[in-house]
Amino acid sequence: MEGILFDVGGVLVGQNGMLASALEVFAGVDRDAFWNLLNEAALPACRGEERLADCWRRMASELGVQIPEERLRTLWIEDFREGIVLHEDVLGLARDLMRRHKVGIVSNSIVEHSSILAEMGIYDGFDPVVLSHEARMTKDDRRIFDLALARIGTAAQRTLFIDDVERFARTAETTGMQVIVYRDPGQLRRSLEALGFEL
Repeated sequence: MEGILFDVGGVLVGQNGMLASALEVFAGVDRDAFWNLLNEAALPACRGEERLADCWRRMASELGVQIPEERLRTLWIEDFREGIVLHEDVLGLARDLMRRHKVGIVSNSIVEHSSILAEMGIYDGFDPVVLSHEARMTKDDRRIFDLALARIGTAAQRTLFIDDVERFARTAETTGMQVIVYRDPGQLRRSLEALGFEL
């Protein structure tokens, strides 16, 4: 294996705090159902086609939840910096892998969030950094992975993609890349070692 591509949200950074804050607003909604719906509803915002508030409005309508407009406009914007947690173990693994491999990022992203993540140094050392709002494509579209492969310069069969959302991992797999569906740092380390990575 020559190249590794990481997802950001749910892999390099944890979003449980943000998810908890959103579930407080969308009171009474099942956590897993909410997360699955959000991963679909946020795709237009991740392609840069709309604002995050538009995503929340659609979800509120679909879930039959009444939420004040002001809260919809600020949810996951003002509280983003405080609501995410760095996955230091995973970031450490990525930094270790950078010593011997090309290591990049492919992530569904929202412009407001990516600027904060850049300020926090999350993207430092990763090359390429392919963000959906810049590429105007999301991880349900194989073309974003083709773009990432072209930028990292490794053959698909010698490149690994790591994501916490199985649907997006399976899209990456259609390019010929190997994939790991991330669950926790221990599982990721074991999976990397099984693929022959020296950690």
